[in-house]
This record gives sequence, C-alpha cells and structure tokens, in this order.
Amino acid sequence: MGGVGKTTIAQLTYNDERVKGHFQMKMWVCVSEDFGVKQITKSSIESATGAGCGSLDLAPLQDRLHWSRIIVTTRREDVAWAIGRAHIHKLAVLSDDDCWLVFWHRALEHRNVQEPSELEDIGREIVKKCGGLPLAAKTIGSAVCSKRTRREWELVLESDTWNSHDVLQGVLPALLLSYHELPPALKQCFAYFSIFPKDWEIGKDRTVKLWVAQGSDCSLVNIREQASLNLSNVRHSLLIDSDKDGDEVASIWATLYKANKLRTLLCVSRISKPRVPNNLFDHFRHLRALDLSDTSIKKLPGTVGKLKQLRYLDFTWTDIEELPEEGTGRLSSLRRLDDDEVKRMDDVLVILQPHANLKELKIVGYKGWKLPKWIEDPVFSNLVKVMLWYCDKCKQLPGLGKLPSLKYLHIVGMEEVRKVGGEFSGDDNNDGSGGGGVMSFPKLETLIFEDMPNWEEWELRGRYEEIMLSLLELEISLCPNLKALPYNLPPLLEELTLNIGNDGLQSGGTLPVLPNLNHLVICASLS
Repeated sequence: MGGVGKTTIAQLTYNDERVKGHFQMKMWVCVSEDFGVKQITKSSIESATGAGCGSLDLAPLQDRLHWSRIIVTTRREDVAWAIGRAHIHKLAVLSDDDCWLVFWHRALEHRNVQEPSELEDIGREIVKKCGGLPLAAKTIGSAVCSKRTRREWELVLESDTWNSHDVLQGVLPALLLSYHELPPALKQCFAYFSIFPKDWEIGKDRTVKLWVAQGSDCSLVNIREQASLNLSNVRHSLLIDSDKDGDEVASIWATLYKANKLRTLLCVSRISKPRVPNNLFDHFRHLRALDLSDTSIKKLPGTVGKLKQLRYLDFTWTDIEELPEEGTGRLSSLRRLDDDEVKRMDDVLVILQPHANLKELKIVGYKGWKLPKWIEDPVFSNLVKVMLWYCDKCKQLPGLGKLPSLKYLHIVGMEEVRKVGGEFSGDDNNDGSGGGGVMSFPKLETLIFEDMPNWEEWELRGRYEEIMLSLLELEISLCPNLKALPYNLPPLLEELTLNIGNDGLQSGGTLPVLPNLNHLVICASLS
C-alpha cells in the first residue's frame, strides 16, 4: 500500500544518530519500477562515495560492494521473501485519532489552534476518506489550510474524486484533490513534474529555470517539499529516456519529429550518455527549453539558430568545444544558458548578447581578459541586478554606470583589478567629464566589492552630484590593499561595511563625510 509511511520510517532510521554510530558508510538507493541490477549496483557505489562510477561492467562493480545491513521498503510481501529477509515489519494504517492529528497539524498551519474548532466535525469526516494513510492526511490538511469557511471544507468532503474508480485507494485521491485546489498557474507548474522519470531527483533550481522558460511567474511558487504526480496528459513537453537499445531510441526520435509544437525536450539516462541526432534542431522550431546536459553531443550545429523561441539551453557535461557564431547569435529569446567549461565561456559572452528585456545578469568564472562590451550597453534598460563572480583574469571593470536601471551590483573575486576609475562609472574618456553630463549609476542602491586582493585605488570620476545618487548601502570585504575610499562618496549613503584587514585604507585613514550614515561596521585584523 502506498502512502502508509514505509519510506519515511526508513529515512528516519537511516538518519538516526544511533544508527550512524554503528556504520562507517551508508548508502541510500531508490529502485524504480523499471530497474536493472547494473544500475542499482552503480547507484549504490555512487551514493557511498559521492562520486561518479565510470565502470559499467557488473562484476567489477559488485566486487566493490560489501553489504552489512540492508533495509528494503516494498508494497509486495513476495519481494520481501525473495530478497532473503531477516525481519518483516508490516506497517498498519493509522487510527482515526492519529490520522486526525496529522491532518489537523497541517490544516492549522499558520493559524491559531483554537480558531476553527467549528470545523472539527467536518474535518474528521474528511479524515475518514484518507483511509488511515498519513500521506493522504498530510496532503489534504495542506490543501484545506487556506480555507476559512465551512462550505469550502464541505466541497472538499463532497468531491467526486474520492469515489473515482480510476485511482488507487487512499493516496491518489488526496493528491489529486490537493492538485485541483492549486491556482491555475501553479497547476501548470506542478504538472511539469510529470515529464521527469519516476524516482528521478528533481533539483529546485533546475525546475524553476524550466518553469521560467515556459513563461511561468515563479515569484508565486514556493517549493516546500518534493512531490510527484503522475499526469499522463501533459502536452507540449517530452523527456527522452535513452536507457534503451539503438533501434528503440531511433524509433522514438522518428515519432517525436511529428510533434512539431514541442516546447520542452530533456534527454536523460541513468546508465550511459544519451545519443542526440544531428538533425535535432531542424524539427523543433517552438522549443523553449532544451536540456542536452550529459549527452553524447559533440558539436552544436548552426541550425540551433532556428530555435527563435528558445529560452533555456543546457549543455553542461558534454564534449561541445565551441559555439557556432552564425547560430547562437540569433537566439534572441534565450534567458538562461548553462555551461560548465571555461574554455567555451569567451565564445558564449561575446556571441550571445541577451535580450534587451534582461532583468538579472550573473557571470561566474569567466576567464577572459575583458568582459564583452554589450554588458555596459544602456539598451538593457530593465537590468536591475548584476553579479560578477570570480572573473579572476579581468583587469578592468566594465562601464556598468551606463545601465540606467541598475539597483544591485555584487563584484567578487576580481583578482587582477588594481584600479577602479572612470571606466567603471561609464566615463569613456576617463577624464573626469562624467560621460558628457550623463549621470552614472543613477539608481544603484547596493554596491558590494568582495575578495579583490590586488585592488589599490578607487576613483569616482565625474561631477559630485552625478555619481551614484541613489546609493544607500556600500560593503567592501577582503580588499586588503585598498588605500582609501573616494572623497566624493554619495551623501545619501546610509550603511557602510568595511572588512578590509589591518593594512587597508592606508592613505589618509579617514572616512569621507557622510551626513546620512546610520549604520557603520568596520572589521580589521589585529596583529
């Protein structure tokens, strides 16, 4: 029976401190319905070592495993007998009172315990529908948490879903009811989970990126816990599971090409790198999300430029060495590109200028000498947040002062930067003219410099009233060689944090006049 709490009890046992003290190494492996001995063995080793397991030959893999104790959860007693069990613990369903406590705890979340006492009678009737299954009680309790009136609870109790003959008893009706209670936007997001294989580990960040690529407003979404729902009728999305032989995969692709309005394509495999056909990009003109990570693809063809609506592209852990300029530059809708290889990052940033409506930009680990010019282009009028992290080969900061809407700027690990001057404010002439009367950083509110060990000099070029007029918070950390702060820091500054070491602020040693400062933190290493 599903939802009775087998996996939950196994997890509690697995993570119990008393159990940890008896075993130096522990492994947690999820076995799906479509499983193989080789994959289970491989997953066990990877769980124990935390690293990938390259060998796919079964005998060497099994030689590396030495079992001590095994806990297995299953719905079928014949499985327990087949694995040579030592003890079988059959979990019973909860009593009505215990099931009520689980439900009531969730239903009262964020509310006064005494508030909805008039709902207890109908709540107990709802609990009876859960059949003593804790997962069902917890799910329905969460679903009615935001419902305030008796009539709203009655609608849950009277739902036809409880009597559906198309679902298994207990758990699925509760899950479907909670799904039906979601707002329309969240229903679409939740249904998106169904494109992943069963028992597939779904990362929060990756899922949100895919949601955004489909146009979902993820500011409304809060993923509090992992969940899964088997909805077969989810259109426009497809996942290719390549744990099949060559003929099967070829047949799948041939059929897939007929789905010319496909919006999401994920290629996954639990054993080997999925094979991607060369003509993939000729067929799917409406793709918004394409995940080629950890596949066998070696070259991104120029025809990728045909995917005009593509917003998310991931080719991490592949052998792609370069990007086609004639194709990548035409991806005008692309909002997110994930790539793990620094050797390709120069090509990515120079070729791939994002859409002018970009709101947030984060660049991590760029190894070029200079960031591309488009980063400081005022055409990005909606760009409000920029993070430049560990671009440790860059010798000069870009002219971000030209960005008209920038509010938050965080710069970390720019190890080669020694001087920050007029080029940073957008003074192209670097002569103190202030960019020909154009205000620098007109809306910047938060500025953070961190881990810049060779930074020595900072000048705010331009007229006093034209630079960072809106700046409220300034933080400088781990910049031990910075000699002084600019004399013309904006007078509206309210918060100043300096954590620069005992050698910092060598010249003058005084702070500029800041009449509105109400929060000052100075941290220095004492020799």
